[in-house]
Amino acid sequence: DLVVVDAAAPLESDEDLLFDTAAPRRNAATLVAVESADLVVAVGRADPVGLMRLVAGLQELRDVAPDAEVAVVVTRVRESAVGPRPAAAVSRLLHRYAGVTDVFCIPDEPDVFDRALSQGRTLSQVAPTSQARTSYRSVTRALRSSLPADQNRWVQRA
Repeated sequence: DLVVVDAAAPLESDEDLLFDTAAPRRNAATLVAVESADLVVAVGRADPVGLMRLVAGLQELRDVAPDAEVAVVVTRVRESAVGPRPAAAVSRLLHRYAGVTDVFCIPDEPDVFDRALSQGRTLSQVAPTSQARTSYRSVTRALRSSLPADQNRWVQRA
């Protein structure tokens, strides 16, 4: 009933290989999964390079899956990379260049993430009240509320 696929960019279709009948398309599985998706969570990084890639990727995504609902999540949101009020700056940029009206911003907390990684534990175990964990919970709740009621049974509490 519910399929979750973690697919990395890019979404190009390898035009050179389309005419070679024996060669599989490099991104075929990703493209089929995205084309079939009802909901796509597009994730980007909050720095100039990451945001440029996200804007370009969102356009590719619209071409591949024009009917899919898209939720945009931007990670590592910090003032040092995008300026004052970083979440607002990221939101403005994505609205201006990609037409995104809602964006989930996950603040960068490297000490918290490093502690979780080094201990092999989750954010909820090492920093249950951290801003990043609170933001991830907001994303999870919003995505969960967009699922049909019968599919919510498959989504565990974040």
